[in-house]
Amino acid sequence: MPTDQTILVIDDEKIVQDLVSDALTRGGFNVLVASDAQSGLELALSRQPQLILLDIRLPRTNGLDVLRQMRSGSGALSPPVILLTGESSEADRIVGLEMGADDYVTKPFSPRELVARVRSVLRRFSRAENTSTAMLQRGKLSLDLARHQITYDDRAIAFTATEFRIVETLARHAGNTLGRLAIHEAVHGSPGHAEDRSIDAHIKTIRRKLGEADLIETIRGFGYKLR
Repeated sequence: MPTDQTILVIDDEKIVQDLVSDALTRGGFNVLVASDAQSGLELALSRQPQLILLDIRLPRTNGLDVLRQMRSGSGALSPPVILLTGESSEADRIVGLEMGADDYVTKPFSPRELVARVRSVLRRFSRAENTSTAMLQRGKLSLDLARHQITYDDRAIAFTATEFRIVETLARHAGNTLGRLAIHEAVHGSPGHAEDRSIDAHIKTIRRKLGEADLIETIRGFGYKLR
């Protein structure tokens, strides 16, 4: 079904560009394609896509450097980012998640799975933007659910949609321990895998942004809880 949503694909491999573009077009999305970091950033700034598919292994400037530029500064580039990664790049995936990526897809991938991941991330992002006007207050931590904003100790902090959902989930269950799989399901709407450590990577980034390492406590062998 056609939508007015635009997806930007940044990948230097023509076969991947064609495969992804065809799958997304069939899925009803508008597609922009860039083959390198510079043109990708320029398209992202000028066209403001709803989501970016970003290959980690780009020529000259790699995808992680592109992601860093997107997530730094004033936050002008805030759409969700899904990383396209190789099977052997687990370390890169973790670094990417810590830097603000919202999800990743490992090459080779199923076009149908890719489109499903895109739709899932867009749904999560939309829910975060359109939640009711309620506020969540937990000590110095304050969440504005309508504006998708978090302040800690009266300091506004920029979070990705995925990071926001993790903090929201922990805040709603403050004082209780939540396992990684429970957090994953609350955030992504689907069960996670025991070997998936993406939640750990996001928690590390959230702690760094908050500047308060002890606010989210690690319960070894179980998961995490908000103090």
